[in-house]
Amino acid sequence: MPETRNLDTEIVFNDHRLIPVFRSTTPELRVEVVDFWLREGALRNRPIAEQRAFELAYLIRDRDQVLVGVSTAQLAPAPGPDGRPAYFLRTFIRPADRTPGLPQRVIRETWQLLKRHASPDGPQGAFLVGENPKLNRPGMKEQLARRGWDYLGQNAKGLPVWGKPFSRT
Repeated sequence: MPETRNLDTEIVFNDHRLIPVFRSTTPELRVEVVDFWLREGALRNRPIAEQRAFELAYLIRDRDQVLVGVSTAQLAPAPGPDGRPAYFLRTFIRPADRTPGLPQRVIRETWQLLKRHASPDGPQGAFLVGENPKLNRPGMKEQLARRGWDYLGQNAKGLPVWGKPFSRT
């Protein structure tokens, strides 16, 4: 299936639709996402899932309109001297739908969506924390670097952290 593209509209990637919902979720949508996370085991704590449902950036649906993944963006203080906040990105795609290139595409589109919505005095960029061991593989590290993500070291839990400022393309 060919890709279609307009800013802040759906993106078709193979058999999946990426639907932007940043700052535009509904109570019904948040319930659907919380149920999805709990059912798939992505999150096990309902109150945390309910809180994260307010951080949705993209929904990922399959050809039957079934929710198969999401990306979220949590606004939080960023490490660094200027104290400006940044987004911390998370992506979950159910295992059966993790097709080649889809996770990377979701990360890229989420960063671009957030950049389009950022004001000059707003968030400085985005961070990824390598909670998924696959993000620690040499090939994935190379892909992230090619896409403008800087490896920043490890967080207090020993997980790798990457950052990409909105000043980049």
